[in-house]
Amino acid sequence: MSARGRTVRTLILLALLSSWGHAGGARAHAPLTREILFAPTGNGLSVHMPDFGLMIGNGDATERSYAYACSGLLGMAPLDEQAAVAYRHDGSLLIGGSGGLLLRTAAGCDTGTDTGVLDTASVAAMAVHPDVEGLVYAATAGDAPALHRSVDGGEHWLRGATLAAGHAVTSMIVVPDDEQRLYMTQPSGADTVLLTSDDGGDSLAAEMHAGPLRLLALQPGTPPRLWAMAPDDAAREVAILVTDLPQVALREVHRVRFFGGLAIAGDGAGATSVWVGDEAGGLYRSLDGGQRFTNIAPDMAVACLTHAEGELWACAPGSSAQPAVAVSSDRGDSWRTELTLDDVDRLADCGPAQDVESQCGAEWDDWRFGGPLASAPPSGGDAGMSRAPAASTDTGAQEPGIDAGCSIARVAAPPSGEGASSNGAWALLCLIAGLARRRGWRRNRS
Repeated sequence: MSARGRTVRTLILLALLSSWGHAGGARAHAPLTREILFAPTGNGLSVHMPDFGLMIGNGDATERSYAYACSGLLGMAPLDEQAAVAYRHDGSLLIGGSGGLLLRTAAGCDTGTDTGVLDTASVAAMAVHPDVEGLVYAATAGDAPALHRSVDGGEHWLRGATLAAGHAVTSMIVVPDDEQRLYMTQPSGADTVLLTSDDGGDSLAAEMHAGPLRLLALQPGTPPRLWAMAPDDAAREVAILVTDLPQVALREVHRVRFFGGLAIAGDGAGATSVWVGDEAGGLYRSLDGGQRFTNIAPDMAVACLTHAEGELWACAPGSSAQPAVAVSSDRGDSWRTELTLDDVDRLADCGPAQDVESQCGAEWDDWRFGGPLASAPPSGGDAGMSRAPAASTDTGAQEPGIDAGCSIARVAAPPSGEGASSNGAWALLCLIAGLARRRGWRRNRS
């Protein structure tokens, strides 16, 4: 074997070792779509894309159209691990992140209204109360981390309990029928502190949890149940946990390889369905409230889940020709495409006051026309994979694409608490393999 061949082989082996040595359950890629949010006004939704912004849908299910609001227009910093998006009760948007908390219209445009002391503060987590209009909680990071409460939708804030410095809050859950109660997680070294407030954030009770932990959802009922996830580094998996409140005694009920969202829905007769997605391939459903799970779609790569408008919604990594959002009206047995990237045919309309084209045009072209999109991780087979088109040579022949058989993900930092990502290693492996194929293809032609 030539010296060049030995070098290529060594690089491939190093990339493989790094790729498979990722922390348990961490995403080996960044999904293009991360979450689906529904406006409380009932006529709009937003699909959050890390590093890109929002695809904003307007209208009802029969006449819904989508426009693109880029991260620059929304005030999101690229690859911001803290980026949080929430609808206010009037349908406008709160955008939180390391650069501050911003108020945007339903279309993603600047409102001209600041958010008081949080306008330039580092916002680590945020939650809008679903039942109490105007009530918002936010946790700040930085030099003076604290929990804050607003009763006017985020325009003015009252400072509550002080938070420990050094690690930002990673998740926040409010209780629908109790405006004073909320739960949060905050890393403490290799472990996590589960924080609880019963007085609207004025004080906090702390309980230590071994290892990383992130809260996912609160399931209403008697008793209510709190759902969470915990990466298992040794097994390279993510454990799904649940506890019956008010006691916090988390127990494991399921595991996935790459966490791809959780959704909960009651049937009105006391039965509860729970779904858990796996980005590596798999949609798991429980019809008994989470006691037993069945994989009803092993080949479906799921990046996020939510239950809204009486249906199950899922987002998946993929190319512009594949579904970005799919919807099921039969609890996940069958699916219809709600949105592909090609369906987003216009930019947000902010009027003459904001030049959206100059702010968002380049980003829009990037993710629609040839920008690197997300892919399924190597352990997930071909489910959801996007493939690079063949490159044209100067002779007019078609040469294999540089990442043919691989899909180079747009690398986004994983949310805190989910482990370290191996995007760079997998991308390096695909690049080396592509170069080797291209070199061999050219040699065979000569």
